Amino acid sequence: MRKIVAFSIFCASLIGGLSLTTHQIAEAAGTEKFLEDSGATGQISVMSYNIKGLPWPIAAGRSAALGKIGERLAKLRAMGTAPTIVVLQEGFIDAAAAIKHQGGYKYAAAGPAAAYKSKVSFPSPSKRFTEASSPLKGETEGKYANSGLRIFSDFPIVKVEQLAFPEYACAGYDCLANKGVLLAWIKVPSYSQPVAIIDTHLNSRRASGVSDVRADAAWTMQAKTVMQFIHAKIPSSSAVIFTGDFNVGDVPSRINVIRDQGGFLPGGREALHLAVATERMRDGRQLNDARSIIKRGKDWQWFRSGETTNLRLIEVSVPFGAEPDGTSLSDHLGYIASYRLE
Repeated sequence: MRKIVAFSIFCASLIGGLSLTTHQIAEAAGTEKFLEDSGATGQISVMSYNIKGLPWPIAAGRSAALGKIGERLAKLRAMGTAPTIVVLQEGFIDAAAAIKHQGGYKYAAAGPAAAYKSKVSFPSPSKRFTEASSPLKGETEGKYANSGLRIFSDFPIVKVEQLAFPEYACAGYDCLANKGVLLAWIKVPSYSQPVAIIDTHLNSRRASGVSDVRADAAWTMQAKTVMQFIHAKIPSSSAVIFTGDFNVGDVPSRINVIRDQGGFLPGGREALHLAVATERMRDGRQLNDARSIIKRGKDWQWFRSGETTNLRLIEVSVPFGAEPDGTSLSDHLGYIASYRLE
């Protein structure tokens, strides 16, 4: 019974989300103006979206909402504006996997399953952190849910790598999901080297149900694990797009990870900040949605060119923003960053 209650609280905590204030990280995004497009031979577009794919009865109506997400992607495809790559977080349930077929995507990759065991032992937690683990907060109950990470693609996924965060590198109800990193190498036509697409979902803060200090400590361990993973798996010569729900918010210690030593993706730039700063929104009416995403400080998309493949940001759109009645299909907004490959 205790395990069932812990899992229920975990799912409910995901629904609640965080209430965050404004923060701007202009130096992380970069403020340079776009150069004129030249020599381009291809494009890719990457949508990042935390879809709140939680099971009933913890979150009522989520299968229906996810079905609508799939239907909208199908409509975008019919109009020729569907993202070539879809990157999801909180895709826990079967309806999330079904978005691949609804949206017309040929290839898919999923992050760590609930039973997947991490082989990572870095960074080690402090003795104080370990001894404070709480069974009532779900920290000692094992993994009840998969990572929720999913990638769908029009182009072939030629290699998949995944990483679950160490079992001790989590705090509160977040520990009940096997959070980690999903890396898909995608072969874009006409390019010799595949593009690395990375998805992650880091520890929440208030929604975790534990103290901010403990949640921040777990988040920092996860962030260090992510950076170590990127350093080990992705050569500097590769073009890479790294997106997900980073749960940064307006927390100074978390913001500093982005500012210091190149952040999550050394040498990279953040697409949404850059698009807003340089007026590269596809639809000006979506600007408020884009600013809302930035203000919340959770959903980021970093990109970096490779030695033989240059990624140039063209524009950002928000096809899964606020509806006319003020509602949305998730507690996050889903946006697409479009790139020209040169």
